[in-house]
Amino acid sequence: MTHHLLKANCQTVHLGGFSPNLKPALIVDSGDRIDVETYSGFYVADKAPPEFLTPEFLDICQNLSIDRKVGPGPHLLTGPIYVNNAEPGDVLEIKIEDVYPSLPVGFNAIRPGWGALPQYFSEPKLRFILHNFIGPINQGVNRNRRI
Repeated sequence: MTHHLLKANCQTVHLGGFSPNLKPALIVDSGDRIDVETYSGFYVADKAPPEFLTPEFLDICQNLSIDRKVGPGPHLLTGPIYVNNAEPGDVLEIKIEDVYPSLPVGFNAIRPGWGALPQYFSEPKLRFILHNFIGPINQGVNRNRRI
């Protein structure tokens, strides 16, 4: 079993959805472990506080090639990840062992007409939330501060 690190950068992320036309960002064997870095906020980076704008994220926002913009969605996705010997129709078991923030800020955005409750939100809203925790979520959450 090999442990991989898949960093988010202009060669390993794509924007807007999934595409079978992308080359794998990583090739793994069954049983391998992967740490995957990801970013969010591609379309709100111009409104973000400095804590949100790492050099790596800014590089993605400024230099992501058009062929990595694969759909209309707002999310950056890291990958794809190819599993050796997996074939169409196979069921792949993925175990997410941990999820944690690497930045002291997050955001929430409301787009009118989108999401699970579109009838309740007629005005757009964007809120960045500064927090003072970085690392595994199971360590607890401290005070938050909105900006």
